Amino acid sequence: MMDDRPNDEHALALPMTAEPGQRGSPPRDMGQPSLADAPTMPHPAQPAAHGGAAHLYPPLLVPDVTPAFDDAPTISGSERGAARVAFSIQRDPRAALARPFPYWLSALVPAGALLLLALVYALAELLGRADWADGARAAAYTGFALAAIVALATAARVALGRRVIFMLLLGAALVAGLLGTSLTALALGPTLRAAQARELERAGQWDGAIQEYTLAGETGSAAVNIARIFNESGEALLATHDYAGAAVRFTTVTTNYAATGAQVARARANLLRTYTGWVKAGGNDVPYDTALSFLDAYAKESACDTSCRAQVSALEAQAHYQYGVLLADKKAGRYADGVKQFETVQKQFASSPYAPQAHKAAATAYLALGQQQLKQVCATALPTYQTLVASYADTAEGKTASDALKAPQTVSGTFTNAPANPAPTVFLSRSANTTIPSFSDDYQTSVDAGSGAYTFKDIPPGDYYLSMIRDLGPGGTDLTWAKGPDGAAAIFHIGPLCPTTLQALAFP
Repeated sequence: MMDDRPNDEHALALPMTAEPGQRGSPPRDMGQPSLADAPTMPHPAQPAAHGGAAHLYPPLLVPDVTPAFDDAPTISGSERGAARVAFSIQRDPRAALARPFPYWLSALVPAGALLLLALVYALAELLGRADWADGARAAAYTGFALAAIVALATAARVALGRRVIFMLLLGAALVAGLLGTSLTALALGPTLRAAQARELERAGQWDGAIQEYTLAGETGSAAVNIARIFNESGEALLATHDYAGAAVRFTTVTTNYAATGAQVARARANLLRTYTGWVKAGGNDVPYDTALSFLDAYAKESACDTSCRAQVSALEAQAHYQYGVLLADKKAGRYADGVKQFETVQKQFASSPYAPQAHKAAATAYLALGQQQLKQVCATALPTYQTLVASYADTAEGKTASDALKAPQTVSGTFTNAPANPAPTVFLSRSANTTIPSFSDDYQTSVDAGSGAYTFKDIPPGDYYLSMIRDLGPGGTDLTWAKGPDGAAAIFHIGPLCPTTLQALAFP
C-alpha cells in the first residue's frame, strides 16, 4: 500500500491535437496515394556538414509521377478552424491500486490508523463509560480489523501487478504494527485494571476499586488488595460513626479473606474500635450478641495484652448491662433474657461500676417477670418471687415480693353427694386432734347445697386440716374430716401468690 516511487517512474502519454492555425496533416484517406507507396530510385548520398563532420543520409526516393490531390476531400476554413484531432484513454479503476501512492498518503495511512485506535479508546471511555481495560480491548479489536484491511489491500495491489519490494515491506510492517499494538492492548488488560483499581482506591471509590481488582484476577481468601480496601472503607465509615457499615466491612475481611494475614489483624483491631464506639454510644441498634461474642474471643487472643484485656472487660460489663436494659424494656418484654444479662454483670464483672446498676435493674426485671408469669401460668411465678426475696431483699422489688408471698389467697373445693338439708359447714384448721376429736376451726365457709362447692376467702398460706360439721338439731352435731390414704387426717397446703383449688372430696 505504501508509496514505492524510488526506482519506479511512470508517465502517461498526453493527447495530441491539431489546433487551428497550426500546421498539421489531415487524416489520410487510405484510398489516396502516399509517398510511402511511391516507387523509389537510387540517389547518390550527399555529404552534409555538421560540426565539421560529414554525415551520409539515405537517398530520398522520389516517385516518377506526381501524385494528384485534385480528388482529395477538402475542408472549409470554418471546418478547419473547428477541427481537432484528439486521442482519448480508457482508464481501468483497478489501475489506481497498481500505481504508487503519493508520499502524503503513504504517511497518512499509519498515522490515521493510530489516530483511529486512540479515537476508539477515547469514545469507549467518554461515551461508553467503559473502564480502562475495556477501552483497550475495543481499540485492540479495531486494530485487528485495520490489520486485516491493510493485508487485503496489499494483497490486492500485488494481484494487480504492483510487486515492488519496498511496498510489500511497508505493508507488512503496518500489519505487524497493528497486530502487535492490538495484542499488547489485550495483554495489558489485567495491568490496566489493577492500575485503575489503585486510582479508584485513592479516590475513595471503594466498590469500583474492588470490582477492578476482582476483574484483574484477585479472588479467594488471599486477595490482599481487596481485603485492604474493605479495611480502608470500613475505617472511613468508622470515622463518621457509621458503626453498622464499618462492622460489616471489617467482618467481611475476617470471614472472606482469612488468608490475608496483616489485613485480618487490622480488621479485628478495627472491630474492637467499632464495638467500643458503638457500645459507648448506647444506641438501640447495637448487635449485642455479636459484639459480646467478638469481645469474649478477642480478649483471649495473643494480640490482646493486659491493658487490652482490661479494656475489653470494662466494655463487656457495659455491653451486658445495656443489653439487659434493652431486653427488659416494657416494649420488648423479654424480662427473663434481661435478667440473664444483669446477673452476668454481677457474677463476672463484680468490680465493674455497672455491677450495682445491674443489681437494681435485675430486681426490677425479676418483679416484672413475676407479674407477667402470674398472668400467664401463676405457679411459674413462685420461683421468681422467691429469688427476689432471697437475692434482692435489699431492694424495693424484694420487699414487694416478700409481701406478695405472704398475701392471703382464695381456697376452693367441691364435695360430691354432699347432703343438702342441713348443708354442712366447712372449716380450715391450723391444728387438730382427731383423738378427742378437736379442730381449731380458724376459717369457715358454707357449702352450696346444689353443687357441693365451697370457697374460702383470704386464707394465709400454710398447712390446714379440712373438717365439716352438720347441725342435726336436737340430735346434736355431726363432725367429720378429710382423711388421707392412711386414715389419718389429711393436711392441705395453701400456697402463696396463687389461688388454691382442693381436690374434689366425697362427703363422708
